Amino acid sequence: MEIGQEAAQSELTANWIGRNFPGYPKEYAGPRPIREQVLVLSERFGLPAKKTLAFLDSEFRKLKLPEGAEGWFAIVSPTILDRRLLAAPPDRYALLTNFVLDEIGQTRSFFNVKSDELTRKKFRMHEHTAIALGDILEHQDGNEIIIVPAQLGKRYCGWSVDAARERFLKSESEFGMPSFAAACIAITHPERFMTQDEIDMKLPGDEFSSCGTNYSRTLLHGTQQQGGS
Repeated sequence: MEIGQEAAQSELTANWIGRNFPGYPKEYAGPRPIREQVLVLSERFGLPAKKTLAFLDSEFRKLKLPEGAEGWFAIVSPTILDRRLLAAPPDRYALLTNFVLDEIGQTRSFFNVKSDELTRKKFRMHEHTAIALGDILEHQDGNEIIIVPAQLGKRYCGWSVDAARERFLKSESEFGMPSFAAACIAITHPERFMTQDEIDMKLPGDEFSSCGTNYSRTLLHGTQQQGGS
């Protein structure tokens, strides 16, 4: 099936799911206060929060939530390991992802089934997401905790990863959420991830290949993220 046809079929499927699927867990009431999220990540990862809190009191107040986003979420910067681990740049992203995913398991039952496979030869961030996060980092002065607008699954519920990506690759304000960002949201919003009966999440901000070639469109269950600088 061509991607354009797949997108049309995905939209029909999404409409049906939207009428029949229970949605998010009843425990999840939406994004928590953004300052609370920042302080949680600061404590969990030992990161300074002062610059991010200053950003919230200044430039953040001027930002408008993009259409389709459910709210503002705090995530760690993809560069936090630069000064913490002696890793060559190609290894950095795989190490970051495992590092953040492992933190989930410190307070709840969690098993990273692909921890041994998240290597620089098999795992990478999608180029479109890398560019978008680079713009956000620049706008937020390279803070170790950054603020992004996001949605956690409803916007593309029922869509295939390829069809959803076709849609937001044409947008200047949407990009795929990477695994490490979804892990941060799982840490600050554990109530979003409660049962197997909730809206699933796919993470097209990452690409994975079991053999180091022919990267797939997704790695872990996660979500598309909407945002930009």
